[in-house]
Amino acid sequence: MDMDPVWKRPAFLAAAIIFATTLARLWFVASHQLDLVQDEAQYWDWSRILQLSYYSKGPLVAYIISLGTWLFGDTELGVRFGAVAGSCLMQIVLYLGVARLFQQPKLGVWCLVVINTTLFFLANSVLMTTDNPLALFWLCSAFCMYWAAFGKRQFLALCLLALCLALGLMAKYLMLAFGLTALFFVWGLHRNQMLPKGLILKLGIATLLGLALGALPILLWNLDNDFVSFRHVASLAGVAETNGKPLIRLDTLPEFLGSQIGLSTPWWFLLLMIEGWRSGMNGFFPTRARVLYQDKEEERPDPRVDALLSAGFWPVFLFFLVWSLHTKIYPNWPGVCYLTGVVLGARIAMRIMARLRDPEARAKWQPKALAVCLALGGVLFLGLHLQNWLPVPADYNPMHRLKGWRHLGEQVQEFKETAFEDADRVFFFSDEYDITAALAFYIPERPRTFCAFVDRRMSQYDLWPGPEENVGWDAIYVRKRFKPMSEFLRAMFESVEDVEFQSFHWGEPARKFTVSLCRNFQGPWPSADNLHY
Repeated sequence: MDMDPVWKRPAFLAAAIIFATTLARLWFVASHQLDLVQDEAQYWDWSRILQLSYYSKGPLVAYIISLGTWLFGDTELGVRFGAVAGSCLMQIVLYLGVARLFQQPKLGVWCLVVINTTLFFLANSVLMTTDNPLALFWLCSAFCMYWAAFGKRQFLALCLLALCLALGLMAKYLMLAFGLTALFFVWGLHRNQMLPKGLILKLGIATLLGLALGALPILLWNLDNDFVSFRHVASLAGVAETNGKPLIRLDTLPEFLGSQIGLSTPWWFLLLMIEGWRSGMNGFFPTRARVLYQDKEEERPDPRVDALLSAGFWPVFLFFLVWSLHTKIYPNWPGVCYLTGVVLGARIAMRIMARLRDPEARAKWQPKALAVCLALGGVLFLGLHLQNWLPVPADYNPMHRLKGWRHLGEQVQEFKETAFEDADRVFFFSDEYDITAALAFYIPERPRTFCAFVDRRMSQYDLWPGPEENVGWDAIYVRKRFKPMSEFLRAMFESVEDVEFQSFHWGEPARKFTVSLCRNFQGPWPSADNLHY
């Protein structure tokens, strides 16, 4: 029987961490410290027109935001409530998976410590992007797969696996990569002679069924929209058009590695690589693992667990590492690999802490280094949630470029009411999707906004009607920084007046914009025929 005081028990500590961090995130969102980032505003605009899918992503994020705004209105809390709820659920799943399935509750607590001091999770716990539901359902899928292999009620586990895969794919196409994780997990079990009979067929059916269900609404939508989603993904992945670029590029590799070190935070990235190598040996190469652990005091970890953790980390990480030699990889793309990577980082941290019981070990560098890592992680957590109180000049604050949208929306509304004779006949537009979406959200009346084509990548706005019927109306055109309006767009109006606008956030200078007051729209609206994906 566990005789520890209740506050020392893993379940209590886990509940306290989850409650405190969730409360901190709710307060952060409600305190309006950070305006919606460009993708959040875009997904909110999607949620006003619910469809089976959208240009660049599946439909789940729009439906989650729609639920949040139904509860809390068209507010930042309404948009971001799904992110806070998702991060809370993710922590619950992480702890229960490690504590119940792996039978390691103390490790589960350490997993919560690590994940709450990791930049990838911290950002996605308050920003409502597709990475939040993807991460939740990826983690659920990993634990359901392990449950189906070694737990009771296998049929229920397989059904939940299929459901999580379907929802994950509806959040982001990267969920397809889970098939690679499942393949390596099965291979690791086979290498360790621990593969249950019939598991390959059952996992295969559940995986294919789940991914097929998730892909169905996306496929149906693309059938009516010239398969633009697939064209977009192919373009981003560097397989659609090479434009004379070499097959192998070395200039993108340092950028990829640097972004991953920053995303997972440098200290956890280092520990993850160390433990990831040991886990890979134990999960995939049992003969070498026995040699690795035979002269060590510590017990060899369960190969089944290491097969899952390594299958969740290495295939995805190495795939994007290799692919970065061909094209630019966005920092968040490999982010799902750090979900099982968190367990690896937590395991090595817990092992280092265990050495503190040995007086000789206390003098070694590992415990001191871990203390520094935890302190830095705490600073990172507080720095994100208290950023507007930190004495950091705007030029050195990486969050600075995300601020000023609220002030912009209020100013644009004022221009509409004071600069034009008929305020009811004014529409709003930009030539970039992020400004278009931010205007839609932050102009107090929440108008329908438009995105004009000026040599840019296609977006969802190009699939929706433009202001073709608004000939004779006035318009307000907004673009980033102080720069002149292109003659191409200027020719659509009888007259144009440019105004340079410096936005503010909490009394501090934020982003700069150019606002053009355009009178008497002559048409035509720019054609999107030459857009690239």
